[in-house]
Amino acid sequence: TIADELLGLVPGEVGLYNRRTFFMKLVEAAEGRANANPDQDRLRLLLARLLVQMGDVFSVTGPTIRAPDAFSRAVTVLEPLARREQPAPAFLATQAHAHARAAEFHLRGRTAAGRDPALAAPHLEQAIQISQRLVSLYPQQPAHRLGVAEARARLSQVHLSFNRTDAAEV
Repeated sequence: TIADELLGLVPGEVGLYNRRTFFMKLVEAAEGRANANPDQDRLRLLLARLLVQMGDVFSVTGPTIRAPDAFSRAVTVLEPLARREQPAPAFLATQAHAHARAAEFHLRGRTAAGRDPALAAPHLEQAIQISQRLVSLYPQQPAHRLGVAEARARLSQVHLSFNRTDAAEV
């Protein structure tokens, strides 16, 4: 939302090209800061969130082939933080969100080449696994359980699209 709020301050119409360029510059700046301050967990979280948003922008504006890479980079940025014994909920939630957005990209790609439900299933399985860990670490948060349920429902839809009714009963 930070990038969208900043774009809202720009007078006039913000075109798709300008939106993509803006996100690329934000990610570049955030990567520079995160690399200069590797101990700043909040910077890594911000970078991951921006990468997820950039993936969403690429999936709409193009080049769509770069969207999966942005989602993958978001997951990778958070990997060391998520592997901690007691990671902050935001790290795991953002990682699960990146997987869910990658799955949606493969399910609703702008072009026929971008749509591949078979690639969506592993991302949804990862989102479920991360969300279940989030629930086990922070059971008092109902939103985390909702994330598991949503990912499971979406995965069931994917399995049903392949007529795999046995796997759809996740």
